[in-house]
Amino acid sequence: MVSRSEYWTVQSLLWKQWGDEPVVYNIESGNTHLISSIAAKILRRLDQQPSTLAQVAAYLASEVHIDSDKEVVKHVERLLSDLDELGLIKPFNE
Repeated sequence: MVSRSEYWTVQSLLWKQWGDEPVVYNIESGNTHLISSIAAKILRRLDQQPSTLAQVAAYLASEVHIDSDKEVVKHVERLLSDLDELGLIKPFNE
């Protein structure tokens, strides 16, 4: 489960784009993942700036031009949890 107050950042990733399909290679695990465009937006945001769940939800809502409501936060929470399970993100410790 993703903590709402925890900051997240990305692991060391290499990116490739095939048409509309983003693919990331995790340098640390050696795993390659085909990800959604929404997951790619989240990973790129976290690569630029470690962020909390609320910050990622607000960013994503602004990117797709919708209001950041409870449903958006729940969706982003699930995506962050999935990305964490895949080893693509990690808690950010200053």
